[in-house]
Amino acid sequence: MANLVLSEAQLEDAVARGLITADQMKSLREIGAAPMPGMDEDMLSPDRDDERFRFLNGFNDIFLSIGIVLITVAVFSLGPAAAVSPIVAAIVLGLSELLVRRRRTVLPGIVLATIFAIAFARLGAAALEWLGFSWAYYDNSTSYYLLAAGSLAAAAIGGVAYYSRYRLPFALFTIGSCTALALVYGAIWLHAPPVGKPLEYFTETAVVVPAFIAGLVLFAAAMRFDISDPQRNTRRADCAFWLHMAAAPLLVHPVIAPLISGIKAGAGAGVTGNAILVLALVSVMGVVALGIDRRAMLVASLSYLITALAYLVNTGGNIGRGPITASLLFVGILVLVLGMNWHGLRRSLLGLIPDGPLKRMLPPPPQSA
Repeated sequence: MANLVLSEAQLEDAVARGLITADQMKSLREIGAAPMPGMDEDMLSPDRDDERFRFLNGFNDIFLSIGIVLITVAVFSLGPAAAVSPIVAAIVLGLSELLVRRRRTVLPGIVLATIFAIAFARLGAAALEWLGFSWAYYDNSTSYYLLAAGSLAAAAIGGVAYYSRYRLPFALFTIGSCTALALVYGAIWLHAPPVGKPLEYFTETAVVVPAFIAGLVLFAAAMRFDISDPQRNTRRADCAFWLHMAAAPLLVHPVIAPLISGIKAGAGAGVTGNAILVLALVSVMGVVALGIDRRAMLVASLSYLITALAYLVNTGGNIGRGPITASLLFVGILVLVLGMNWHGLRRSLLGLIPDGPLKRMLPPPPQSA
């Protein structure tokens, strides 16, 4: 027999009709919130997973999103960015009023917020080009990075405008990631990297420091949302999810990427020491991820973990297929073990933390049946 689910409005309607009393409605709520008899922790965890976030209301959301993309791509192709981007932004706002504000769709909202940010980015780039800067990367790398920084900053402004109107949690991801990347590209522009060697600057102190600070700010904002909703029953949990997604790579890359560069460039004991340090840092990040019950930081560090393990396993000069395969297998098994025992590990970790403000700020694990 199919499960019967009643909404709060239906329960209140039943009280109004005299079918049940207010006390009975309260008892039904308590029964609905309690675990079912005979259900163990592993069966509970999918329903009590604190990192759930709404992505689809149904397949119609995908259908709507395809239509949005086709319309906006067609308009973008009509002419120069300065002319068509305001038209695209207006179309996005009109569709958002219908699909996000009224119908509360999620995936179409994500698509619309992304396109709105792209329209602002194109406007920002067009404004800088009008001022005389060029996208001609191989002729002028300085202009290229300034244009990238300006475009991303404009996209972040678009994200702020969109979130202010529609309160869509995904817009916070746009704001955070675009702002951070604008800072990164701005730092590269200030240091005027040689033409053809831009990637070297992504591990320079002048670049990783602003990226790490931006990551800390986004992480603090995410934790503020999480702390305000420890049970993660409201939209604040979705806001925290997207902020953690934006913060994770900004926290992980500045710390570990320089070590990975040292591993790739070095030899002997230095390589081994850096690889072990990477493993230690990933372990610390894993403990933090368990404590706050957010997996984004671990996901962001997986590629670095695989690289460090491959160099530790390797016995030759260059990493071959064997070490990479072994590292992939080990990390894959580790991820599966963590995923299947996440709540049990969290219970064990929280049990080691003494009672106090820190423990009260962390979300509680699901209760045992």
